[in-house]
Amino acid sequence: MNEVRFVPLIEGRLDPEAERRVPIFILALTHPTRVVRLDPEFAKRDDHLGRAQALVRAHHERYLKSGPHAGLPIVGYRYFPAPDWGFELGVDGALLGTFQGRPIEAGFSLAGGEPLRFVLPHEG
Repeated sequence: MNEVRFVPLIEGRLDPEAERRVPIFILALTHPTRVVRLDPEFAKRDDHLGRAQALVRAHHERYLKSGPHAGLPIVGYRYFPAPDWGFELGVDGALLGTFQGRPIEAGFSLAGGEPLRFVLPHEG
């Protein structure tokens, strides 16, 4: 059995209208540009939420300047300090609440059934 260790991350949430009209393979290909992978120990620090909020602000500013990917509008962020719950954050880093859920998996299956997954870049 392959065990995958959870790594904390921040995931940009797209406008639902954009998700509806954009082909799934484009969403999968561009997903890594909307994700900030964090150090495995990130969520253990006392100031992890404040640091996540600062990273959201910086990511959103860079994302808006990133060119074609910015055509998929981010409307908020989800900070996952654990694999099944986290904090909802605005594009300005404001804390909007908490949620239960899992990060989106960036990938799909090829016609023959072979899974194709995208490695998310480390941005810290």
